[in-house]
Amino acid sequence: MRHVFVIAMFAVGCLAVSFYGRAGISPGSAGISPGGTASSSLRRKPQENGSNTHSRAPEGRHNNVHRFTGTASCAASNCHGGGGLNGIKGSEYSLWVQEDPHSRADTVLFNNLSRRMAERLDLTPADGTKRQNQSTRTPAHQAQECLVCHVTNANIDNVGESYFLAREDGVGCESCHGAADDWLGPHVRVDWKAKSPDEKTLLGFRSTKNVLARARLCATCHVGNPGGEVNHDLIAAGHPRLFFEFSAFHANMPAHWHRDDERAAAALDSAKPTKSYFEAKLWAVGQVASAEAALLLLESRSDDKSGTWPELSEYDCFACHHDLASPSGRQRRGFGTRRPGELVSNSWYFPLLPMLAEEYDGPDLRSDDSAFNRLNRAMRLFRRKQANEFAGQLRNQLSQWAKRLDDDHSDAVQFSTAKVRAALQRLLTDGQSLSGQNWDSATQWYLAVAAMNQAYRDASRGFGAEPTDEEIRFTRSIDAIQSLLEYPTGFDSPKSLALPSNSADTVEEINQHLKTMQLIFGN
Repeated sequence: MRHVFVIAMFAVGCLAVSFYGRAGISPGSAGISPGGTASSSLRRKPQENGSNTHSRAPEGRHNNVHRFTGTASCAASNCHGGGGLNGIKGSEYSLWVQEDPHSRADTVLFNNLSRRMAERLDLTPADGTKRQNQSTRTPAHQAQECLVCHVTNANIDNVGESYFLAREDGVGCESCHGAADDWLGPHVRVDWKAKSPDEKTLLGFRSTKNVLARARLCATCHVGNPGGEVNHDLIAAGHPRLFFEFSAFHANMPAHWHRDDERAAAALDSAKPTKSYFEAKLWAVGQVASAEAALLLLESRSDDKSGTWPELSEYDCFACHHDLASPSGRQRRGFGTRRPGELVSNSWYFPLLPMLAEEYDGPDLRSDDSAFNRLNRAMRLFRRKQANEFAGQLRNQLSQWAKRLDDDHSDAVQFSTAKVRAALQRLLTDGQSLSGQNWDSATQWYLAVAAMNQAYRDASRGFGAEPTDEEIRFTRSIDAIQSLLEYPTGFDSPKSLALPSNSADTVEEINQHLKTMQLIFGN
C-alpha cells in the first residue's frame, strides 16, 4: 500500500486519515448515512409492491426532457457490472453497489433518525398529493425535501420506456452521468468516442472528466441548491449539518476510474508523468466551486420572495450553540471588526478564499469595498436585500475565476511546483490566524494543509514515491491536529474551538504542531 496520506471529513463532523487506493468510508461520509451494509448481490431487484417503486412511464418524451433508464440498465456483466478491482473498466456498477455509500442514500431515509425528523417537520409529499389527514406527517422516504438529493430521480413522469429503478437504488449512475434514455445505446457504439462533447451533451450525457464540472455537480447536493437544501429547520430536527470539502470527499469515495490516470494527465512535464499538480487543482477548484454553490443558495434564501430570513444555517452554529463559561475563548481572542454578539456568516466555505485568491490569481477579496467584505457586513446586520446583491456579485466573480482555474480555459491559472510550494508555505505562515478563528476555519485550514502537502509531494517527487523521514514527521503533525478537531464519540459538535472553555488549550496544541511543520518545511 502506498504511504500517501489523504484526509476525509465526514458530514457528521468526524475526521479520518486514510490512504489513496483504499480510502476509508464512514457511515456519515458525503452527507449519507447508509444505515446498513451493502447488499451481497451485485444487482438490486426493485420492490414488487409498495409506493417505493416506479412503474414504467408511458411512451413518448415529456417536454423534450431527457429521460431516465435506471441504474439496472448499466448492471449487465458485459457492461459495467463485471468483477474487478477499483478502477477496472467494466466493474463500475459492481463497485458502486458494493462500496459506494451513494448506493444506499435512500436506505437512510428509513432509519430512526429520519423517522424522528419527519415527525418533527411538515414535509412535502413527493407525488404532489395533499394529505387527507393533516395530523399525519409525510415520511422521509416519500418527502420531496429528502428525495431531491437521496435518489436519482424522484419524478415518475421523467422516465424512459425501459425504466427499471426503485428509489432504493439511491444516488446512481444517472445522477452524475445524466439521464441515459438517449445516450445509452449510442455510448456502446464505436463512433461514440468520435462525438464531440457538445454532441454528447445534446443526448443528455454529462461528462465528469472535467474537474470543475465534477466539483460543481457534487456541490449541487453536498452544499445545496435552491431546489434542495439542508436549512436550519432540517438541522434542528436532526439532519447533520453539511460539511463539504471536495478534495477530501474525492479522495475517500471509492473510485470507479483510475486515479493515477487523472494524476498523470495533469503532469507538469510529459517526460515525467508522475510529477503532477492534480491534487493542487482539485483542492483549489473545490474551494471555489463549493463557495459558488453556497452563494447561489444564499441568493435564493435572501430573495424577497423566499421564506425565513435570516436563514440561520448561513451562520456559524456555535455562535449561538456554546457554553457560557467566562472568561471565554471568544473573549480572549477578541472579535476583530465585529461587535460582541454579532453572528459569523459563511464560516465553513469562505475562510481560505482570500488567501487562495492571492496565491492563484483570484479576484479582490481583501479590500473593504470588495463584494466579499460587503457581503460579510450585510450578513452580520441581517440586511437581506444587500446580502442578495453582494452574493450575486461575488458568485459571478468566483465563476469567472473558476474557469481560469480549469485547464480547458484559454486563460487558465498555471499550477507549477513553485506555486504549489508557495501555497503550502502560505498556509503554514498564516496557520496561527486561520486555525485560531473557530472550528470551521481550523478544520478547513487543516484539510488544506493535508491536501497541499500531498500536492507538493506529487509535484516535486511524483505520486507514488515513498515518503521521506521528514515527510513522515510532517504527516504525523497533520494527524495530531486532526485528532484535536474530531467530534467526540456520540456528539454532533466538536469538543474544542467551538466551546470557549476548551478553545485556548486546543489552539495552543495546534500551534505547537504548526511550529513543527514550519521547521520541517523550511529545511
